[in-house]
Amino acid sequence: KHITSARFFSLLEGTSPSAKIPFPLPTSDAFQEYARKLGIRHDSHVIVYDQAIIPGIFACRLWWNLRAFGHSRVSILDGNLPYFEKLPDAMISSEGNPECQTGDFTVDVNQSLIRDYERMNSVVDAASTQILDTRLSVNFTAEEAEPSEGNKKAMIQASSKARKSFLTVKTKYLNKFKIQKLQIPVLSEVDLQMPITVTCYLGYTACMLAAALHHCGHEDAAVYCGSWTEWSQRKAEEGA
Repeated sequence: KHITSARFFSLLEGTSPSAKIPFPLPTSDAFQEYARKLGIRHDSHVIVYDQAIIPGIFACRLWWNLRAFGHSRVSILDGNLPYFEKLPDAMISSEGNPECQTGDFTVDVNQSLIRDYERMNSVVDAASTQILDTRLSVNFTAEEAEPSEGNKKAMIQASSKARKSFLTVKTKYLNKFKIQKLQIPVLSEVDLQMPITVTCYLGYTACMLAAALHHCGHEDAAVYCGSWTEWSQRKAEEGA
């Protein structure tokens, strides 16, 4: 089921997954073609939501994908589908994607929001960017093995731990004050006026943190799409 007139957007469309990057960004051409097929125009206000086990994880990734490809008019539905469908006038459907006119969205990649392996190495070496990691504490501190086979136990140099359960309580998003003061205690040690790069296991919960930071006023946090899965494997190959 979905909100009436909503269109399903596959995060895997146009991607080429690999062992190092299971959930990469699609190519610019593939993303543009797919976005246009779904009717997205240059002036569209896109509202994203999901019904995931971790509420908001897919919506936040799509929010970041759209912004990374140059579409800034995108919002995350507060409370997601479980909250919306409880509203008295909610319109819910179980039909497929509605027909729509082809959009005219044109990709304009925002490189400032994207970190790949090479740029992450530069960020770490320069020590000019704050790096926040949303993995579980036991993985961040190497107390337990990584959930993905082949990944080393450690952290990216100079990174700080941030809890990933910061966006939702039950089905409703936290307000700005709670995000700042209660759910991300590491923010007390983070300068929101300085550059921030966020990372995680696979490039998904990092987007949730990027969305939370955006809500708190830091609108250009970059996401390392390959995250720890790529970093640990490539560092192992390099003997680091």
